[in-house]
Amino acid sequence: MPEFSYPIQVGDIIGNVKTAQRVLEEYAKNSSGLTAMTEKAAAFIRKNYSEEREWESIVSAWKRISGT
Repeated sequence: MPEFSYPIQVGDIIGNVKTAQRVLEEYAKNSSGLTAMTEKAAAFIRKNYSEEREWESIVSAWKRISGT
């Protein structure tokens, strides 16, 4: 979700450091832009990772494991 994140390839340490540096520079210039991204990310998380969905996922996994 590039509209509210900074994707980094697994194991890309240099990319991780460069991205962190870029984010810190952006924050120093315009913290309100990152605040807006944070709000979008929080809304996405609330919508897609609710306690109810987590519970349903756990119950479903255990049903598959137990064969019921």
